[in-house]
Amino acid sequence: MKIIRILAPFLFLAVGIAIAAILISSKREIEPTPPEDRPVPVEVITPQYVDHRFEIESHGTVQSIKSIALSAQVQGRIDWVSPKLEQGRQFLKGEELVRIDPRDFQLIIKKAEASISQSQAALLIEESQAQIAKSDWAELGGDKKASPLVLREPQLSEAKARLEAARADLQQAELNLSRCVIVAPFSGVVEKKLVDAGQFIRPGEGLAQIYGSDAYEIRIPIPLDDLQYLPLQIGRLPSAEEINQIDVRLLGNIGMTQNEWKAEVVSMEAAIVPTTRMATLIVNYQAPLDSSQTVPLPKGLFVRTVIKGLSEPKVLVLPRLALRQDDQIYVVDAAGQLQIRPAEVLQSTINDVIIKSNLEDGDSIVVSVLGVFVPGQSASIISRDGSGQ
Repeated sequence: MKIIRILAPFLFLAVGIAIAAILISSKREIEPTPPEDRPVPVEVITPQYVDHRFEIESHGTVQSIKSIALSAQVQGRIDWVSPKLEQGRQFLKGEELVRIDPRDFQLIIKKAEASISQSQAALLIEESQAQIAKSDWAELGGDKKASPLVLREPQLSEAKARLEAARADLQQAELNLSRCVIVAPFSGVVEKKLVDAGQFIRPGEGLAQIYGSDAYEIRIPIPLDDLQYLPLQIGRLPSAEEINQIDVRLLGNIGMTQNEWKAEVVSMEAAIVPTTRMATLIVNYQAPLDSSQTVPLPKGLFVRTVIKGLSEPKVLVLPRLALRQDDQIYVVDAAGQLQIRPAEVLQSTINDVIIKSNLEDGDSIVVSVLGVFVPGQSASIISRDGSGQ
């Protein structure tokens, strides 16, 4: 028994070696099996080259170009104030807004007219005396030359000067009388009323704060990278030809309705805004109050701006998903295999990318997400241009 316990491990080892030898001698050669080429399902779109006009979207606030303090040029008591001279009310150019008591100026006109009559009479008398003096000297003076004083030339000049001064006084009085009626210098809106009827005012005293409503200005921030899409340069006034190449639309909501207005480029500011590192495009909107406009553009409205600039021929406008890393696009070629094509990105928007790429005949652009991309792998098109195959 003792001998069996000692030999048992060696017996088990010998049996194991014998079994292993039998298995090794009986193994079969495994032949490699080529991997199955399974086509990758993809969604594609057919490339369509178009002539594209670049768009820049931005924003701005409507501001009035004209904003002044309407003031009086003469002093007096205010007789009448227009009902339109109230905060928020609109008025048209040339409308009467304020009237000042004219009676003082009417009296001054009468005095000036009387002074003119007196001066004219004094001039006639002086002219007669000068003629008499000239005749007397011709009879008594012989060949001697008469002095200006003898011929009353200084007196005659003084009479003429007094007449001219009286006429100037009359013109000034008439001008002051006309200034008793303050009219609107332009069409606009009352921002703040400062006076009322019965109040005494002095020259230069403010009557109201008003702003023009027939011309507005919108200052639009433009990223520096987007300047390549506009025919403009910072610090240089655009020409008429350059302005005509740019189309500007203003979009704003009033109530539940979105409205649209067309504006015109004026200039590009000469400096870059330090806080935003952007350029500033200045556009104007012209719309007199008495014009037939559907919805007036109000001051202070925050508007979205769509600016159309330069055009580029033969480009591709693709969904952003179509652009891959390193500015590449994936395509299915004419043989039905996946390939890579380089792309030159011209502009990226929220939804689209505008590129230039030299595609080959039969290429279709892949727009679906691919987990693994292997150039040359077969592809199965499951959708083309948004419709199933």
